[in-house]
Amino acid sequence: MIAKQRTFSEENGRRHENHDLHRTGAAPIEPEPVIVKENATVTQTDIVQAEASTDDDDAFITVVSGLPRSGTSLMMQMLHAGGHPCLTDAIREADADNPRGYFEFERVKRLRTNRSWLPKAKGRAVKIIAQLLPFLPTELNYRIVFMERALDEVIASQNKMLERQDRSGGALSDERLREVFARQLRQIKNRLATQKIPTLYVAYQDTLKRPMDVASQLKAFLSESLNEQAMARAVDRDLYRQRRTQPDAEKF
Repeated sequence: MIAKQRTFSEENGRRHENHDLHRTGAAPIEPEPVIVKENATVTQTDIVQAEASTDDDDAFITVVSGLPRSGTSLMMQMLHAGGHPCLTDAIREADADNPRGYFEFERVKRLRTNRSWLPKAKGRAVKIIAQLLPFLPTELNYRIVFMERALDEVIASQNKMLERQDRSGGALSDERLREVFARQLRQIKNRLATQKIPTLYVAYQDTLKRPMDVASQLKAFLSESLNEQAMARAVDRDLYRQRRTQPDAEKF
């Protein structure tokens, strides 16, 4: 099975250890959100100012989540290519680690303390790292696309990015960081298992190997008229650069 759907019940989030190693500090001024135009090139260069959010109370927010470097940017690129509007401020530009763009929204980093912008995300996709999912307000509707990737690959990708940026990864060893990530994933998935929010788990490797299958599942999961062929074409297998050398036997 390439991806599996789960649901989970309302629960107040508490603070998690946040080892989001690839992010910089918060911007001093919060920008207004923008929407990447549908059918534009997947480079984050063609954007328009966001209007007020939809008035449909039943409209849901598509949340693309997972650990940093787990394929969340790739998933945002697929959704954008398929015609799903994406909420982003384009502050973080494409670089060698993510040449097709990050599709991030700066305010997400302050989700613990400021959620006022979330209604603007109705009908759109927004990238939120897994450690911040417990801070989503329960009065809004969500569908979560959760990216999964072997932890050895996640850590190797983070380390490579930090090396390019000439930054340190902190005091934790790779082995200790793996334990932390594994524990966080177990905690988060336990929450997701008891909530009522539809969640689609997508394996990063499956996205690269069988993009049409994943695109078809996305279309069905989101119940939208997305362009499956365009989503599949957004996948560039050449960007799969940090591959695990040994099977990852852990289940989270």
